[in-house]
Amino acid sequence: MASKLRNSWAEKIKNRLKRMGEITRGYMEEMGETGAGVARECDIDMTADNKFTNRWIEIKKVCPWFFEMRDLIGERPNLIRTGIGNSGTDIDMGALANSEGEVEVIGEVTEREENPLTDDDDLPHPSTLGELSNPPLPTPIRPALAKPEAPESVLSTKHKIEETPAGKTPARAGTSKPADPAKPPKKKSKMEEFSAIAQAEEVSRQRELELAKTKVEAAAMVKVESQKAVLQAKLAILQSKKEERAEKRRMKQDMKMEKMRLMHQLQMARLQQSTSDPGPSSHAASRSSTPGSFLPDASMSTSDASMSPSSGAGLNDWEALAPFGMFLPPPHAPES
Repeated sequence: MASKLRNSWAEKIKNRLKRMGEITRGYMEEMGETGAGVARECDIDMTADNKFTNRWIEIKKVCPWFFEMRDLIGERPNLIRTGIGNSGTDIDMGALANSEGEVEVIGEVTEREENPLTDDDDLPHPSTLGELSNPPLPTPIRPALAKPEAPESVLSTKHKIEETPAGKTPARAGTSKPADPAKPPKKKSKMEEFSAIAQAEEVSRQRELELAKTKVEAAAMVKVESQKAVLQAKLAILQSKKEERAEKRRMKQDMKMEKMRLMHQLQMARLQQSTSDPGPSSHAASRSSTPGSFLPDASMSTSDASMSPSSGAGLNDWEALAPFGMFLPPPHAPES
């Protein structure tokens, strides 16, 4: 999979570079004519308003990497055909073949070298010898087309070596130790091949088991984490419900306390009213000793008539107790 992806990206990059090169070569001739001497984008004076700057703005929109690609591809011979070598130079064919004069000079020098006992008086003058040993140079041509000429001393020495009989020398034993012959690879038996296959299968089986174990552990971990998250959510819900119930109990307790406080205030107000009237004091005392003495009585005196619905004070007390669920009977009006 990785090799396929790598090959795919390599093809994409190759095609992209090829396309960029084609676009760059399409503008190279135009930029070479109008922008002679411009090697980089910074060399262009964009402050000047002329035909070249206007054209470069258009080219830059299509090919912003023109100068980088131009430096990269350059003028390659496979794209821009150029002449190779000195194809227009005339070839001097006489320089390729040895003349008879050169052979005679080589022979004379060879004879003198073979006769070491020759008197020095018989030797030619050094100036004459220089003329003989240095013939006129041929017309200069390309070195690759000229045939290399060996020096006279080298040719004469070669001639002497060929004529001198070589002496016979006995063969000497070599001092180096011969290398050991390479042993052919030992062919494995069927049992060895079967054992190798079994070991490979065992290794692959072990890796499969390890992979399965890893998958099971990962699945178990995911399951544990999910269950843990669910339990935490349930715990949060229970905690919120618990707090809500506690808040309700607190509100109910506060309501009961407020109810008892109001009942106490009502009872104290009735006691104060009964003590202020001497007539019905005994009646009020007798009613206070019985259960439900805090309830208004229909046989109350005219002073108790203030607690009736027709009076303002009693009605306000009943209205104050109404929001707290105290559904008490309203005070009765005195009988006529």
